Amino acid sequence: MEFQQAFGFTLRRLRLAKGLTQEAFYDIVSESYVSKLENGKRTPTWGLVTEIASILEVDPLVLITLVVAEQRGLDAKILAEGVVQGVERTEGSMPSS
Repeated sequence: MEFQQAFGFTLRRLRLAKGLTQEAFYDIVSESYVSKLENGKRTPTWGLVTEIASILEVDPLVLITLVVAEQRGLDAKILAEGVVQGVERTEGSMPSS
């Protein structure tokens, strides 16, 4: 599954779980753009991801983790654990600031 399709599926699922209509996003995007996002026809910018996450009341990184898990057919918790392990490995090889 492509990222934009996974994003659209995840957006719709979270929106419905929160009891939100597409109108909840009209302050940041047009009605047609919300529909295009949910139908996997548009890919949001990082700025838009953060605004959408705010409306959904989730951290943008949680939203992206859920999207990537959907895209890869993985459990989001297992993916998140892998991210934590990757960060821990990377931090050890980065110079101190």
